[in-house]
Amino acid sequence: MATATRNRKAKQLKHLHAKRAYIVGSIDLIRDFDENFDPSKSAEIPFRLERLDKLMEELEYVETELDSLRCGDPISSDTRAEFQTLHFRLKGSLSSKRCAPPEMLLPTVVNDASNLSSGVRLPELKLPEFNGNPEDRAGFHDLFKAMIHDNTSLSNIQKLHYLRACLKGDAARIVCSLPIASTSYTVAWKMIIDRFEDKNLLRIKICFILNHTHPEGIS
Repeated sequence: MATATRNRKAKQLKHLHAKRAYIVGSIDLIRDFDENFDPSKSAEIPFRLERLDKLMEELEYVETELDSLRCGDPISSDTRAEFQTLHFRLKGSLSSKRCAPPEMLLPTVVNDASNLSSGVRLPELKLPEFNGNPEDRAGFHDLFKAMIHDNTSLSNIQKLHYLRACLKGDAARIVCSLPIASTSYTVAWKMIIDRFEDKNLLRIKICFILNHTHPEGIS
């Protein structure tokens, strides 16, 4: 009878240790994602945070079961505290990456076939920043449109990350509530264009059109 009990306990311990190893390995994958963060994968952050919470719940259950089988082994308690610390650190780090995407540089651009064949590489271009200042609006619009908006090699989710990285201050606050999704880019771009449209420039254009439509000018 005692032998059967020991065998059952040994089998339970083996199962729990295997499950624990799987959970720890999964948490390590999330830690690697955080430490080697690629801004183009920011859309994965909410799902990894959700996964992290579930893994920690499972780990807590496994550690409790191990405690009951090992009579509160202090090593288990120490390990639990260690993973709780890691849990909070990863959540904080990933959350900060989601809320404030870092600035990103465009890949090196090659102008023509001759540059490509000769291996000449043009310098990297820093994306323009825009904080809502009307004086900077036209320059930001033209540069961002040329570098990102009209770039067919970029997906909408990539364009959204580039846009969020460029916006500061009032401009950033306008789009910060939008979800990180491919459908959000068109909405964000239109919000920025509409909100910071240069009214003076628009009036000048209208006057120019009217004056050229009516050669004698406007009375």
